[in-house]
Amino acid sequence: MKKENDVVFLHAGGRNLEGLQGPLAPIGMIGLASYLKKNNYQVSIINLLLEKALDDKLTDWDILATLETKIFCIDLHWFVHSFEAIALAETIKEIYPNSVVILGGLTASFFAVEILVNFLCIDFVIKGEAEEPLRMLVETLLSESNNYAEIPNLTYRTCSGVQNNPITYLIDQQLFEEIDFLDFEMINNWEQMFYLYNLDYQFHRSAPNKISEYYRPQRKGFWPVYTGRGCSFNCSFCGGSKNAFKRCFNRDKIILRSPEKVAADILKLNSLGIGHIYIPHSPMIVQDKYHHQLLDILENSRIELNAGFYFEDFPFYFDREVNLRYAAVFNPANSLYTIYVGHANERIAKLNHSYVPYDKVLDVIKYGRETGVKVITSFNLGMPGDDFQTTLEQAIYIRNLKKINAKVEYYKAEMHPASNIFCNSEELTVSRRIQNFVDYYTHLKEKKEKTMLHGYDLQSKLTPEEQIEIIQDIISH
Repeated sequence: MKKENDVVFLHAGGRNLEGLQGPLAPIGMIGLASYLKKNNYQVSIINLLLEKALDDKLTDWDILATLETKIFCIDLHWFVHSFEAIALAETIKEIYPNSVVILGGLTASFFAVEILVNFLCIDFVIKGEAEEPLRMLVETLLSESNNYAEIPNLTYRTCSGVQNNPITYLIDQQLFEEIDFLDFEMINNWEQMFYLYNLDYQFHRSAPNKISEYYRPQRKGFWPVYTGRGCSFNCSFCGGSKNAFKRCFNRDKIILRSPEKVAADILKLNSLGIGHIYIPHSPMIVQDKYHHQLLDILENSRIELNAGFYFEDFPFYFDREVNLRYAAVFNPANSLYTIYVGHANERIAKLNHSYVPYDKVLDVIKYGRETGVKVITSFNLGMPGDDFQTTLEQAIYIRNLKKINAKVEYYKAEMHPASNIFCNSEELTVSRRIQNFVDYYTHLKEKKEKTMLHGYDLQSKLTPEEQIEIIQDIISH
């Protein structure tokens, strides 16, 4: 028997070139669904990758055929979801030709007009922050009105072409505090979703051999806590950077949920047995005062946390006090601190993100060894400005870290939509091989590259694959 809904949110997973990735739906999707539920709409969330991981005989068609709704919302946040999101929309239209398909997320926001021009399976794109625009659109659709002109952030079709309403809606602090980002009961099989193997947060770049291997109940559960929106950094390749948020969401500055709300969510996740909690807005992204307030609340709760924390950070300024407090409040044995060095060469680092001196990296490694927190040092290959000499410098830096038994990861940088590389390629002296959304979609569909999707060529013509060979050769000597 089909379950009736007003709106069904769908996550398809994504495709990186070694295979599927991105098994977790964006956490903002839960907040959007919860906001609609609060406004008296019947809402469900289906993670198709999770459903297929639990039963590898299922197809998208099988899952969709059990649903009954007029409106489907699909996330297209990170570009790795581009092919699967469109393919899912096409399948929906085959089964339910009169249904409405809405896209949202960073990638959908940046390419909204192009997507509607090229893919008739998509009816609407909501750009940027979607809480109130989505509620208005759902209300309009269910009332069978077609007055879309007053809905902010909306891109849609008319008989005269694609209409692109300006991005004027940004969530206010009061509503941001009210939204429940852990409203899991709307999600089908929600108790199993914590055990999906996530390539991004594991820093493991090879996908499982088949979808069923994504479900790993023997591992500690993982979930991100929703801390806020926006970023204070401008990494050249990142689609979630400060500039990218301005381009996609019209957001100039970070908005944070209160420490009280974040602490309550951490305690709830801990009570659910989650072993690893990702905290996106780490001490380097927002001020230490915020984190001290958060830790004060967690300490005063007198609840022992078995969960560990997970940071990704630029430790060019490493606050030992706040990080020692994190190791004391959380379970250090379940905690992970990824030092994002990016590049060892100061010129390349400052061109593309921020420079992290070697002594600061050693500070974090020492901190990890003192506290039991696992520390990974992460580097990017193929950064704008890179050449043979800077690659040698990178390789020697990595070799020195390995000599002290530091855990090191290095991988090819990916050019995200709305990133500085995508928007300012000439200034960064790179030649883009991907020019638009159709290029992303086609590359992912056809797997035109054998490894992660790089998307551009360096002025030096050095490839990331050649850099890997140089680094491996230096490390071996």
